[in-house]
Amino acid sequence: MPSQIWYKDTHNRFLRVNDKVCQDLGLARAQIEGHTAEDLFPEFAEGYFKDDQEVITSGEPRLGILEQIRTANGEARWIRTDKIPVVDAQGHVTGLLAIVEDLTGRRQAEAALHKVSVAVEQSPLCVIITDPQGTIEYVNPRFTEVTGYTYAEAMGQNPRILKSPATPPDVYRQLWETLTRGEVWRGEFENLKKGGEPFQERATIAPVKDQDGRLTNFVAIKEDITEQKRAEVERRSLEAQLHHAQNLESLGSLAGGVAHDMNNVLGAILSLASTLREKAGPSDPAARSLDTIMNACTRGRGVVKSLLYFAHKDLQEERPIDLNDLVRDMTQLLGYTTLKRVRIEMALQEGLGLVRGDAGALSNALMNLCVNACDAMPGGGGLRIQTATSPGGGVILRVQDTGEGMRPEVLAKAMEPFFTTKPRGKGTGLGLSMVYGTMTAHEGTFELHSQEGQGTEAILGFPASRVEAPRPVQEAAVTRAPVAQRRLSILLVDDDDLIRESVTEVLKLLGHASTAAPGGQEALRLLEDGLPVDLVILDMNMPGMSGAQALPRMLALRPAITVLMSTGYSDEDIAPLLEGRPQVHSIRKPFSMKELKKKIEELGLRPLDGPAC
Repeated sequence: MPSQIWYKDTHNRFLRVNDKVCQDLGLARAQIEGHTAEDLFPEFAEGYFKDDQEVITSGEPRLGILEQIRTANGEARWIRTDKIPVVDAQGHVTGLLAIVEDLTGRRQAEAALHKVSVAVEQSPLCVIITDPQGTIEYVNPRFTEVTGYTYAEAMGQNPRILKSPATPPDVYRQLWETLTRGEVWRGEFENLKKGGEPFQERATIAPVKDQDGRLTNFVAIKEDITEQKRAEVERRSLEAQLHHAQNLESLGSLAGGVAHDMNNVLGAILSLASTLREKAGPSDPAARSLDTIMNACTRGRGVVKSLLYFAHKDLQEERPIDLNDLVRDMTQLLGYTTLKRVRIEMALQEGLGLVRGDAGALSNALMNLCVNACDAMPGGGGLRIQTATSPGGGVILRVQDTGEGMRPEVLAKAMEPFFTTKPRGKGTGLGLSMVYGTMTAHEGTFELHSQEGQGTEAILGFPASRVEAPRPVQEAAVTRAPVAQRRLSILLVDDDDLIRESVTEVLKLLGHASTAAPGGQEALRLLEDGLPVDLVILDMNMPGMSGAQALPRMLALRPAITVLMSTGYSDEDIAPLLEGRPQVHSIRKPFSMKELKKKIEELGLRPLDGPAC
């Protein structure tokens, strides 16, 4: 027989065993027959003996006894035993007959199934089992926790109770096409909880087949990835901000590197143009062209100044500004340039506080916004510029247009350096980036709102810390008596050939004698050799010995000498050099002849009679 069968006497000795017993225990018949359970299974013998005695004493069989045995190689196995008393003709029990079924494989399968069941029940993932038609037959506790449906509510339903309209139909079609082919589907979709709240899921859905290959079920393992998606969106947003900041940082490095050279080029042009303009008579046909050149240089100076903000330089010419006046000046200029195709409307709040800032930089920012707005209205439209106070005591400047607007993907990149939607040659992609840099330098904010076909709105916000009360009208200042004029001996120190040549011409026209030095070392040698000097015009940024390094050595040689530091950077860079040194002053590069003349007059170093500036 395929089951173990053995026969014992009343003293617990095995008298007969079949081949199956020998086979399962790994012992010869002689090693079993004649021996007791205590000889063969000492750790289990006490339990065997108790059961055997109960059957012998009662004379009644015991069925389904769960026991353990150990094979010759030490393997423990579970068995199910039916013990039946054997009686003689007088009815006396003479022994026991047992039929034994090996349950080891079944017990192992049951243990494995129990582990799987516990794992599924305690899984942090949702588990759903459906029949081939998609009717839910099982959900684990995590499913009820995530979706809000109880076990009873889910039974008999279709997973479509979770379906969200936000998930495209193509996703579900692809899912069922994949499962119909007998393949595993993996993907993500949005579902709805019992209360209608959306949540994101990542799912793996697979067909389940029996041993004959017939489809019996579908099983879905799903993970709630709502928080992951939210974190991913935040991460992408931070990455975009970092990318934007890195772009601005790159532009800042570029701007800081070229600003010095650009200022020198503009300075040379501006100086020579202003010199020629002073020499030209009122009826000279070149006068108008020279005015144009000087205006172009002045505008270029403003562009370079704006670029410097990306190099993390502070405001260069900070003073209280009336934004309303700035807007009026700008709209007057726009009125001449928009060919009347754009209707300009101003909504300016009276009594607006003064904003402490750089008028040139803010004019550039406003001009950029207005030019962009006009470009967005090629067929005409409306441009509205509004000023107002903000609830926190700050000031807001709005520029609104009725133009084409921007698509979301364009709006997202609008403030990135070098990004432009204009045709080649029509834009650099720096306009809005420069506005952003200007507002950052003013400790303010720059917001851009736009929808395709509905225009664009730019909002510049200035904090209350930069707003001052409007100043009362002041009486005209008393005219000072002119200081006696005299010819000055000026030492010009600059590493750029263009600056030395052009400024020398300006100083000559102003009636001064000048000596040029290409660097700090050369200037110090001239002073050591006894060169008579009333004023030193000293460039800040020079290779080798910079102006900041040369200044203290010059003052050590000539303590009473007047020095005019020439720089294209901010007041913060030069302020430490001026502190505690009343004879040291500064002038912004590039400067015109008129600006240099005015600066010299402020120093009390008036030139001899010469052409008016």
